[in-house]
Amino acid sequence: HWSALTPDRPLLRWQLLRAGHAPLMADAPLMLEPRLLHALMGAGSADSVLEPWGRRLGAPQPLSAAQRAVAAELAQLLGRQPVQLIGPRTGDRDAVLRCAGAGRSLWRLDAIPADPAALLQLARLIERESVLTGMIPVLDAGSEPARRLALALDAAFVLTGTEAWHGLDRPARTLALPPTDFAARRELWRAAAPDAAPEGLDRLANDFALDALAIAEIGAACDGTGQMRDMARLRCRVPLDGLAARRRPLTEWDDLALRPAQRAALQALAERVRRQPRVLHDWGYARASGRGNGTVALFTGPSGTGKTLASEAVAAALDLDLLHVDLGQVVSKWLGETEKNLDRIFDAAAQGGAVLLFDEADALFGKRGEVRDSRDRHANMEISFLLQRIEAHDGLVILTTNQQQALDDAFLRRIAVIVQFPFPDAELRRDIWTRSHPAAAPVLGLDAGRLAQIAVSGGEIRNIALGAAFGAAGREADAIGMDDLLAAADRELAKLGRPRSGRKDGGQR
Repeated sequence: HWSALTPDRPLLRWQLLRAGHAPLMADAPLMLEPRLLHALMGAGSADSVLEPWGRRLGAPQPLSAAQRAVAAELAQLLGRQPVQLIGPRTGDRDAVLRCAGAGRSLWRLDAIPADPAALLQLARLIERESVLTGMIPVLDAGSEPARRLALALDAAFVLTGTEAWHGLDRPARTLALPPTDFAARRELWRAAAPDAAPEGLDRLANDFALDALAIAEIGAACDGTGQMRDMARLRCRVPLDGLAARRRPLTEWDDLALRPAQRAALQALAERVRRQPRVLHDWGYARASGRGNGTVALFTGPSGTGKTLASEAVAAALDLDLLHVDLGQVVSKWLGETEKNLDRIFDAAAQGGAVLLFDEADALFGKRGEVRDSRDRHANMEISFLLQRIEAHDGLVILTTNQQQALDDAFLRRIAVIVQFPFPDAELRRDIWTRSHPAAAPVLGLDAGRLAQIAVSGGEIRNIALGAAFGAAGREADAIGMDDLLAAADRELAKLGRPRSGRKDGGQR
């Protein structure tokens, strides 16, 4: 009957036939759609038809036990009814989809047209391919065109996102993925790199919040945990738009001139963070209350005594990036902006396992005061928010200050390690002077004992050494001598308003 050729009937709705042009519909020539001909002959697939709008999901990858349970449930639902798969990470959702759809054709459609007519045409195309090949569309719940496509489809589909979408016009089953925590990541790393050392894999699981697909890809591409750490570090880095300076420190313990107690405290701090997987997870000390399992350390002492350099050494010992927070960029006069900036910084550190460094922390972590106006209320809200973020953080946070008494008592109660950095005495200054020049520097006649009599901090010693090197280079000398160093010391002390006395031993402050 001619009604079979109306646009809403299957022959034309699903583009199974093409009708030519004629004055009367009954006289129109009919042609079999080539895609249907290929399907009837057992040739071709949905690939060439759907490629303009998306991609086929790849082969299955290893999953954690909790993810396998969700994948098994999803496999029973695919193709039968609409399903919403929700979870925090795209890579975890896609990994579960790959496993659930093993042997089937799942297509993630992410180039959906916004034009209503084109979108409706795509919906009819998907319906046809779902009948011909059993393909199942995977749509992003966060995309408005994808949501409109879901409403237009008369076929089963999977809608994925961080939260369920409640705008569907028909019943859909919702499956929620559990968070990929340390235990899940450990399982994924051991499946991805079964020949690697377990301790190294445990540190990867602890340091980098990667999803199942990323872990599988890194494990397949790398040899050894060293390469895996480098690739994981790159995968986890996110732009921070000047809120913090990210660097990979190279400072080693031997680069620091420290008292024995300081060195032991810093090395114990690094070891505490390194042993988190065993203590927190294997021995069961991890908090189950939703609070974080991180470590907060306070480095306190006068300016220039090595607090920042020590932070770099700790991060280098842990093979982690250092995020040096710029308080000038973080703190905003606009209500709520400081909290948003802090959220971005803590999220970036949690994602990439970086050490967070708040230099001169008393500017942000100061005592909460009496509320006299809206500015006081705003400042107290920022401090309370910062307390919450630190308490929920799982990584290492280092605070440096030269005014420990200015810190809010609530912060002090949460500090696990305090390392004092007093002004260096003559013996320590002598040690610093012997380390103040790189091995390639042409230094002749360095009298570290004489220079140690000048009462300056380690940071000031580094300034003097660099100033002496430029002074020697400026006069085209072949080497840096004591005259250059003493002249540079005079310039540094004059800058600080502390002129050196004229005694031959270098004088005192």
